[in-house]
Amino acid sequence: MNEPVTICIPAWRAAEFLQETLESALAQTWPDILIAISVDQCDDDTWSIASQYATRHGVRAVRQPKRLGWVGNTNAALGLAETRYSMNLPHDDVLSPDYVSACMDALQATPDAVIAYSDIALYHDLQKQVIEDSIDGTLDDRLATMIAGHYAAVAMRGVFDRVRAPQFAVPEFAMGGFAADTLWVARMVCQGAIVRVPRPLYIKRLHASSAHAAWKTAGREEKDEMWAAHCMELAATITETLPDLEWSPELQRAWNSRVMQGFTLQAQGQTPGWFDPKQSLVRQVAQIHRKVAARNPHYSWMQ
Repeated sequence: MNEPVTICIPAWRAAEFLQETLESALAQTWPDILIAISVDQCDDDTWSIASQYATRHGVRAVRQPKRLGWVGNTNAALGLAETRYSMNLPHDDVLSPDYVSACMDALQATPDAVIAYSDIALYHDLQKQVIEDSIDGTLDDRLATMIAGHYAAVAMRGVFDRVRAPQFAVPEFAMGGFAADTLWVARMVCQGAIVRVPRPLYIKRLHASSAHAAWKTAGREEKDEMWAAHCMELAATITETLPDLEWSPELQRAWNSRVMQGFTLQAQGQTPGWFDPKQSLVRQVAQIHRKVAARNPHYSWMQ
């Protein structure tokens, strides 16, 4: 069934990349594609480019009256869609022509799925790929798998069903926006299965001005704090999406595992200085979260 799909593009200081991103969206083989751009306040030619595509190609372009930041602007872009199916496409990434078609085929073939996404290839080295597996099963099974093992937020780029997943806002309480894309995937998993298309149809550009690049500049101690705060925000996202959820022992074990595995990812496996194995892990992580939340700015890279 060829229902329309809206490709939602949040753009900020995107003059160097936006045209290629838009051309890849316009080149989709899916027969009914709409494109909506939310341009955040910036000082380059991003709005000029978006306006040209609005005039020539019928792209819907909105200029935000104030700076929203990447999370707020992503939500603004997603809010422009009026179709059942939509997706988020960052302003510097590129789609293969059959990306939307492959995702829609997978999504419509899986009745309990809320989103379908492909593997990611890196722009400057297509042989390097980022892959995260599908998640299905019972709610507890899905959440345990997500909590314990999903980090890269590959599904954030997928085509999703706004009827099956009516809660699709990116959580704005992620401090500094750190790992807010992963929180969004967790929100999707709360509402249904996520389905991988095992082909590298999405091309991600890595560059020094991206939001993710700033996170990598943090030092060892700050990365520990970032991860602890993120784990608390992940639990908050799940609880906000599913207020009546009872955290089973399986989910609690998965969360504990995520906290400790994250230090392997963030700081080469070194146990953080604040960790005390004799004390409650939840209590320690909550303490770190409160400490970070009380600072202004929350992290050094937000300067």
